[in-house]
Amino acid sequence: MLKMFRGRDRRSQGGVSHNDVQIFKHLEEADVDTLVDELAVLTDDAADGNVDLDKINAYLDALDEKDPIPFGVSAEDSLAKFHARHDLLTNELSKSHQKAIEIKANRY
Repeated sequence: MLKMFRGRDRRSQGGVSHNDVQIFKHLEEADVDTLVDELAVLTDDAADGNVDLDKINAYLDALDEKDPIPFGVSAEDSLAKFHARHDLLTNELSKSHQKAIEIKANRY
């Protein structure tokens, strides 16, 4: 997304506004830490109902350009590691859930 806005101000052609150009220029010039902090604010605002998906996507694109996720990262491997780390908690919660179901079933 950032690439398509670089150096373009096409308001007269129905393109991006001057404000959008400034935002994208800022995204190009900001460092990764600044972008992460600002993205956190945007996501907090989104949780309050003030969602600007285009702006959030622009931040994500900028971060991907400046600090891409290294190749070799596998969602499946990450999920397996998560389950391995939290398996005890998951099992305990499942046992508690099963006990609660049994108690409710015995009441009726």
